Amino acid sequence: MAAEGAGMKRAAVALLFALGAASARADIEVGAGLAHALPQNCGIWYDCGVAGTRLGLDSLDWSVGLAGDHWRAGYEHAGRFTTSALIYPDACQRSRCLPYGVWQGAGRLDGLYAEYVARLGHWHAEVGPWLYRADWTERYGRRGAYTAGAVTPGIIGGVGYDLGRYTLAATAKSCNAEGHAPDGGIYQSICKGAAWSLTARVRF
Repeated sequence: MAAEGAGMKRAAVALLFALGAASARADIEVGAGLAHALPQNCGIWYDCGVAGTRLGLDSLDWSVGLAGDHWRAGYEHAGRFTTSALIYPDACQRSRCLPYGVWQGAGRLDGLYAEYVARLGHWHAEVGPWLYRADWTERYGRRGAYTAGAVTPGIIGGVGYDLGRYTLAATAKSCNAEGHAPDGGIYQSICKGAAWSLTARVRF
C-alpha cells in the first residue's frame, strides 16, 4: 500500500514538473470540497433493508496541479468512503435471528487528471483522462484483508464557473476497480461507476 501510494505521488510530481516546463503560462491550482460516491449494489458490501447498515459515501476532496487557459492537470484525492453492515447466519430469517458480527469496509479514491477546458464567458466545460486507483480494506471482527485495485484508466469531466482566479466546479470521475484478495478471489471497490465532487479552486 505504501509503495503504491508513493508511486502515485511521484508520478503526480513528475507530471506537474513536465507540464510546468512545457508551458510558460501556467498557474498553480489547488482545490478543496466535497465528494460523493455511487455505491456497489446491495449484496456486495451490504444487504438491502437490514437494520444496522451504514454507508459513508460522503467525504472530503482535494487537489493540486497546474492550469493554463485551456487545460488543467494534477493530482486529486477524491474521497475516502466506508461501509458497516451486520452479519447474519445464511440459513436464518433475519427477523428471527441475532447478528453474529459486523462487516466493515473502507476505501479511498485518488488519481491523476489531465483535462481540456473549453470556456464561454464565466462558464467552462472540462473533460479528459483520469488515471486512478480505488483501494479498500475489509474487516470482520479482528480479521481483515487488504486489497488494492490496479491503476486504472478512466475519464473525468464537469462544468465550472470562473470568477477571476477562483472557480466553483462540479465534476464526475470514474470509480470502479477490482483487486485480488490474498486467497485469490476478486474484490470490488466500494465505489461503482463514478464519484461526484463539488469543489472550490484557486489559482496562484
